[in-house]
Amino acid sequence: MRSFIVFIILCFWVNLHAQERKFTLSDEYFFSSVQIVANDQYIGLFDRRQKFFLLLDALSGEVITQIDARDSFPGFNWMPFRAKLLKNEVFFENSAPFGVYISTKNEVTHVADKRFRPTGIFDFLSDSVYVGFYTYPSGEHHIAMVDRDGNQVARPFETTPVRFPNLVYRDDENNFLEVFEGRIYLLPVGEQEVYVYNFSGVLEEKLSLEIPRFINPRRDIRNRGSNMDEFMHELKVATSGSSSVLKMFTMGNQTLIFLTRHSTGEESESNVITRLNVQTLKKETIVVPKERIPTFGRENLLYFVDIEKEPVEIRIVDFQEYWSQIKQN
Repeated sequence: MRSFIVFIILCFWVNLHAQERKFTLSDEYFFSSVQIVANDQYIGLFDRRQKFFLLLDALSGEVITQIDARDSFPGFNWMPFRAKLLKNEVFFENSAPFGVYISTKNEVTHVADKRFRPTGIFDFLSDSVYVGFYTYPSGEHHIAMVDRDGNQVARPFETTPVRFPNLVYRDDENNFLEVFEGRIYLLPVGEQEVYVYNFSGVLEEKLSLEIPRFINPRRDIRNRGSNMDEFMHELKVATSGSSSVLKMFTMGNQTLIFLTRHSTGEESESNVITRLNVQTLKKETIVVPKERIPTFGRENLLYFVDIEKEPVEIRIVDFQEYWSQIKQN
C-alpha cells in the first residue's frame, strides 16, 4: 500500500512539472520592475524600485503575504536591492543595515551585524552561510563565505584571475555565482569562462561555454573613480558591440543554463540559450525569441513574468518541454 501511495505522489509530481502552470495576480498588484525567486514552496516577486516583495504559494499561486520590514520593525531603513528565498525566510540585501532576514510570516528574524558586507552577486551554502563574490578597486576579487553577521566561516578564496578586473568591479551586479551540486560556479562579467571552486576555496577547473559568435569586450574599462558619467562612457566604449551573459540558472541534473545577448548595434541583436552539463561538459546552444526569454529558472522549471500585462501573469513551464519547442521552431 505504501509503495502505491509513493507511486501516486511521484506521478502527481512529474505531471505537475511537465505541464505549464499559469497564475494571474489581482489587479491591485503592479510592478515597475521584477526579480523572481522561487523554491518548492514559494514564489517571490520583488520590485526593487517600489521596495515591494510579494510572496506566493508555489502550487496554487495564491498570495501569502506582502513582505515589508517596516511592518514588524518600526523605523526600519528599508531599501532592499536583492532577495533570496531560504527555508522559512527571505533574505534581503539592504541599505543600512546591509542584511535583513524576514520570515514567510512577515516577521524580522535577524538583522545582520554592521560587519556584514553585501556583494553584487551571492548565493547561500546553507540558510546561515552566505557565499559572496567580493570585488575591489585593486582587482583582487575573491569569493568568501560568511555567517549571518559577516563573520568568516572559511578562509577567503584566492584571488580570481578575471580577464576584465575593472569591469568586474564597476559592473559587479552582472557577475554570476551559483552554489550547485557541491561546488561554486562563478561567471565574471565579459567572459564565457566559468570558474569552478570547491567549498575549501580551491579553483578546480574552468569551463568554457564556447558560445557561437560570442564577442568579448574590446578592452577593460579604465578605472576613473566614481564619476557615473565617466563610467557610463567607458562602459559604452569598452563593451560596444560585445556579447553579454544576462542570466545564469541551475536546472538540476547537473545542468546550468546561460542566456546570452549578442549585439552589433541597436538594430541588430539576438538572444541565445546555452545548456551545459557540468559533469559530461556537453554543451548545446539555440537562438531564443525575445518574447520567450525566461525571467528565472530552477530545478528543471522556467518562470516567466509579464509585468506589462494587466493583471500581471506568471507562467511556469518544464525546461525540457521548452527546449524541445524552441529547437523545433
